[in-house]
Amino acid sequence: MRFAGFWVRFAAAFLDTLVVLALTVPFLVTEFQFLSVASLIVGFLYESYFISSINQATLGKRFFKLRVIDLDNSKITFPKSCCRYFGKFLSSFIFLGGFLMIAVSKKKQGLHDMLFNTSVIYVNHLGPLYELPEDRSTSSVPNRNEKGWVLAGFDAAGYVVRLRFGFGDDRLYQTTGFTVGRDETERDFVIPDPSVSRLHARFIAVANQLFIEDAGSKNGTFVDGNRIMPGSKRKIAEDQEIRFGEVVFSIGREYHDSGKTSRQ
Repeated sequence: MRFAGFWVRFAAAFLDTLVVLALTVPFLVTEFQFLSVASLIVGFLYESYFISSINQATLGKRFFKLRVIDLDNSKITFPKSCCRYFGKFLSSFIFLGGFLMIAVSKKKQGLHDMLFNTSVIYVNHLGPLYELPEDRSTSSVPNRNEKGWVLAGFDAAGYVVRLRFGFGDDRLYQTTGFTVGRDETERDFVIPDPSVSRLHARFIAVANQLFIEDAGSKNGTFVDGNRIMPGSKRKIAEDQEIRFGEVVFSIGREYHDSGKTSRQ
């Protein structure tokens, strides 16, 4: 993952300050002392809510495509987001030294990040490609020239994720289907993003046609922006966009010939 440095975080914080000031405009008619308290409360609620939301970012951070994460790459809870906000007061002591630590620390952490084991990353950083092991993707396809499917997208850290499988995969014809979710021990295709449920969706093949079914996920399964109702199936066509929570994939078909894969 690529950690966000001091200046881009400074720019995002500047935009957030403008947002908070705009939200406190209704209090301008009050006394200055009350205005200061109102600004503090609005800033606290604004940052705590957005950092712990599904986007894991305030409006300023979203503008620069940043996301606040735990260092285990999980979503920050609301209580932890609240504590991190007040930790910024510690970072402001000694001439803002806690914020300047972002420029020199290995993981671009300020003092408030270090206290609560968090950091800020780019969500669109293109990192190393990783795929499912060969014996879990197309190895069960009886005819290597058979056209299969490929999903390509990005995980929570911005790394490219790619999944391939063919119609010969027996799991597609089972009741449980080819499962998708966050659970690393149970799912066929793991997406380590907090917006993805432990069991999110499943792919099922019927008469050489591919269908997707939502498995009662919290944040929904979408095909070309249209949400699939839990328990219902939708036929998948090439070049459609599939979204699990906040993670977006494109789907296409491939030929497998002589050990090489060619996109049709």
